[in-house]
Amino acid sequence: MLLHLKPLRIRLGLTQEELAAAVRHHGKHLTTGTISSWERGLTPPKADYLPIVALVLGCEMSELLGRR
Repeated sequence: MLLHLKPLRIRLGLTQEELAAAVRHHGKHLTTGTISSWERGLTPPKADYLPIVALVLGCEMSELLGRR
């Protein structure tokens, strides 16, 4: 699964660390290494992270998943 994560993150001017910190603020542990793996399509995110990442990025899950 290749997320549309990096363009959305960059559009908001967030670094991987800032995104990870925002997700952690919502109660999910996330590292920059994990974000990097997601952005490069090396590992898929667990389903329970997707709604939180979408919330932090201010987008719909369908946009995050590249379905828009």
